[in-house]
Amino acid sequence: MRDSDDQIQRVRRICLALPGATEKLSHGEPTFFVKKRVFAMLSNNHHDDGHVAVWIPAEPG
Repeated sequence: MRDSDDQIQRVRRICLALPGATEKLSHGEPTFFVKKRVFAMLSNNHHDDGHVAVWIPAEPG
């Protein structure tokens, strides 16, 4: 899983470089906040689904 570790560290560096960003676990996955709002969440083989992904909330469309 070395590749996924590198990807996770890259996302972490990008997210935490943003002003006011913090990281904490939510649902067992690294989640990034500004104040109390989530702006990104990592999924690292969650429930053994085989995917490494970043979830970013966005308006429809």
